Amino acid sequence: MKIIYSSIFGGVEIKNQKLIAKPFQNENEFVDVLHDYCKERKKFVFISNREQNKIKKPKEKDEVFNDYFYSNKKYFKVLKKCFSLSSLDFEKYVLVDENYKGNLKEEIATASIVYVQGGHTIRGLDFINKIKLKDCLAGYKKLLFLHSTATKILGGKKSVLSTLHGDIKNYQLDDGLGLKNYTIRPHFNSEILKGNDSKNKNRLKLIKKLSKNILVFGVSGKSFIVDDDGMLEYFGECYSIFNEDIKKI
Repeated sequence: MKIIYSSIFGGVEIKNQKLIAKPFQNENEFVDVLHDYCKERKKFVFISNREQNKIKKPKEKDEVFNDYFYSNKKYFKVLKKCFSLSSLDFEKYVLVDENYKGNLKEEIATASIVYVQGGHTIRGLDFINKIKLKDCLAGYKKLLFLHSTATKILGGKKSVLSTLHGDIKNYQLDDGLGLKNYTIRPHFNSEILKGNDSKNKNRLKLIKKLSKNILVFGVSGKSFIVDDDGMLEYFGECYSIFNEDIKKI
């Protein structure tokens, strides 16, 4: 299985509670690599981050996951346009959320790409466990695209870290799918390394603590990592973090 771990490269933009389709950016040759791994364009399977019927308008503004105002169908429609604007069109598109009624294992077996949406880490992990994504990926040989917080999910026991907006006392560690012996920290940038504010200081402490038990790869905003059947290749600003030691790759 080929895997792309990315933080963000354009795509769906949210502005004034509207979803806007943007082509992916080719910084660090991202679009070129995506084209190379998506030569077959038969089926695009999209795994949602959420169960839509549970999404409610928050009582207080959430600084990151204020996503109650759009449907899964609407997001998927705009995402498809982002791929099309990047000259990536597929013959068939499948949305997997709580309304999906098909056989997901069979669906994925014939997919050219499986895209797992980023968003709220705990919520997304809960959903992919409900649909038994780990079992469905068994034997899959094509491309798995993990976006933003979805990049965290493939590690093992207690490897999925949610820093919950940088509160040192309020964080969560969950089990990943156990498919890799490492985990990813998306949006890992120079601001977190500098730790100039309390939230980033707390995030860095929690990431270092996690690295005592598992190798962590930090991926900055416009960088990405490719795992091609176990062979890792790094594009742009990436870091390895293990036993609290941080090294730029």
